[in-house]
Amino acid sequence: ASDTSEVEFLPAPNPVVIGDSVACFGETIELSVLGDFDFYQWTGQVQTTGSAIVIGESGTYVATVWEKGCPGRDTLDVLIYPETSIAISGPDTACLGDEVYIHANGNVQYFTWGGNPFNFTDSLLVSTSGTYTAIGFDFNNCHSSADYTITFKLRPEISLAPVYNLCVGDTVILEPGKADTYVWNNDSSGSTLTVLETGLYKVTCSNGACASKADVFIQFYNKPGVDFDYEVVLNEVQFFNYSSQVAHYNWNFGTDSSAFYEPFYTYDAIGNYKVSLTATNSCGASELTKTIEIKDVFDDIHLHALDVYPNPGNGLFTVSIVVTVELVLDFVIHNSLGFELVQSEPLFLTPGENHFSYDYSFLPPGVYHLVWSNGQTILERTLVIAD
Repeated sequence: ASDTSEVEFLPAPNPVVIGDSVACFGETIELSVLGDFDFYQWTGQVQTTGSAIVIGESGTYVATVWEKGCPGRDTLDVLIYPETSIAISGPDTACLGDEVYIHANGNVQYFTWGGNPFNFTDSLLVSTSGTYTAIGFDFNNCHSSADYTITFKLRPEISLAPVYNLCVGDTVILEPGKADTYVWNNDSSGSTLTVLETGLYKVTCSNGACASKADVFIQFYNKPGVDFDYEVVLNEVQFFNYSSQVAHYNWNFGTDSSAFYEPFYTYDAIGNYKVSLTATNSCGASELTKTIEIKDVFDDIHLHALDVYPNPGNGLFTVSIVVTVELVLDFVIHNSLGFELVQSEPLFLTPGENHFSYDYSFLPPGVYHLVWSNGQTILERTLVIAD
């Protein structure tokens, strides 16, 4: 007897693993098997079942499938690019009002900055407190990021107020304001400074590394320093004021008074007059008295005007004298020491305006005194011969 049987050889399944074969660090890839099979088995980097898996590591992934008991397999090599490390450097604190750069470092093609996507440089200029993010793109077009926090601190708000009308002996306390540390230009380190002398005072106030500066000039005044001089021409006196630190003046001529700085005064009669100048300011008053002798009185009945011009000049000058009666005057020239240098011929004056021209250009440059006299009248003028 005999028996026969038929054997059917089924074709092996042909699975195909689909999915990305490259990714960046931190990313995941979904791998799946193309087709519908009875059973799925993944081996290699992972050991699991199912038609799809999610992976995040480099390696070879093998998918084995069974269909009616027949196996088939496919493999896929996956590369996960390693992370590119980047870092940010720079100051972690700065002063409000400053601008500082922070710098990103790493083996990348370029950077972008969070909040400023159009800045592709490795540096960012910042001026406000906050956390700044740098994103670096490497040669695989993968990106990494780093954060950097910087704090901008307030500078001290300080000032030194000026103080006025201070007198020697007064005391001023300078208080710039609140700060952590103080450095004055006299090396003091206190929060206040006691000032007793005139000068420029400076302070640098700091809160940590943030500093502010201020300065003020303090002036202490003495009582006024009073001094004056004068020049007498006949009965006319020109006063010259050399006083210092004065707010107000008061002149007493013995017959009248004035508050002018440098008054011009005419006396009506010959004699000795005590002239005092009182100078005052907020710190007190000082007084100086001098005696002035008036030897002659300008005769405004007969002699109306006397002028010398040009003055200053080069020694060529003209004298103009206006009189109402005929007069004869002698004319001499003295140097600044009082020595007589020149005695000219007498001047014969007729009623009206009289002009006399002189050439003394041979005299060296200097100050000379011109004197006209006739025993009753003495007239003096100063002549300056310039270089």
